[in-house]
Amino acid sequence: MFVIDVDAERREQCEIGLLQLRFAVASFTSVDRAVSAMVGLRPDAVVVCPEELDNVTGRVPAGRDGKAIPIVPLNARDEALIEALRMAFRAMIPPETTLIPE
Repeated sequence: MFVIDVDAERREQCEIGLLQLRFAVASFTSVDRAVSAMVGLRPDAVVVCPEELDNVTGRVPAGRDGKAIPIVPLNARDEALIEALRMAFRAMIPPETTLIPE
C-alpha cells in the first residue's frame, strides 16, 4: 500500500491503521515521489489525501497484473477508509475466486 498525504499527522495515523490491518505500507509526502517509486514498486492500492486526489488521478501506472491500481481517498473516519479499501479489493478479485480454500 502507498499512502500519499501532505499532512504528517494524518499520514502517520493512516499508516498505523493500515499496519494494524497487516498491510505493508510505504508513505510519501507528495504524488511526485510516490509515482517515482512506482517505477520499481507496484502497490496493491494507493491511499491519497483529498488535497492530492486530482493530482494523482491518471498518473498511477498499471499494477502487476496489468489492471489499474485502485486509488482510495483518505477520509477522516477510519471506517470509511476500511470500507473503501474493501470495495477496491473486491473489484480486483474475480467473482469466481475463492479466498478461503474449502
